[in-house]
Amino acid sequence: MDTCEKSAHNADVWFSAATSYETRANVGWNLMGAHWVLWKMNLLAQ
Repeated sequence: MDTCEKSAHNADVWFSAATSYETRANVGWNLMGAHWVLWKMNLLAQ
């Protein structure tokens, strides 16, 4: 593997790691948002 290929590979690995981290963060925020909405609805329903 020459230097150019190696850096392309590293960028690829970094990119997929970054995207999976972002995906996890988005899922976390969406779950929190859904939780909050349910909680709000619960409060209003009382």
